[in-house]
Amino acid sequence: MENTEINKVKFFAQYWGQKVFINPVLSPSPVDNTYIFDYSEPEDIDQEYLELKPLSSITDELLLTAIQILDSNNEFTELGSLQIGREIIQIVDNINSEVARNEIHPQYIFHFADYLRSKGYALPWMGLSVKRLEEYGWIKIKK
Repeated sequence: MENTEINKVKFFAQYWGQKVFINPVLSPSPVDNTYIFDYSEPEDIDQEYLELKPLSSITDELLLTAIQILDSNNEFTELGSLQIGREIIQIVDNINSEVARNEIHPQYIFHFADYLRSKGYALPWMGLSVKRLEEYGWIKIKK
């Protein structure tokens, strides 16, 4: 995917409503991502970015919460939930990955990725790795 303004805006939409949007021309602090459509000037798009968390910062507690939310049929045991969550993160983080385990339905992976985005985590998008998203200037990872 090319580094174009329209693709950048499409990427930003994945984090709609999250307090991760930064327009350094207006403020160095994150604001709701809806701000880009309300107050940003088109000429600012090159400088705007999302400040996101690395997947490496996910806690076991968040993993268990995500699995419990997504696993309404209780298919995963509590003992296996952390392992399943870690496997899904590996799949989500590797844009060329196949689903490694037959019992992890692709639906879980997509919902899990959406859940992580809702919490402000950086994820690959449309063939672009997190590293490439950083190189494009679309995101910065929180330290």
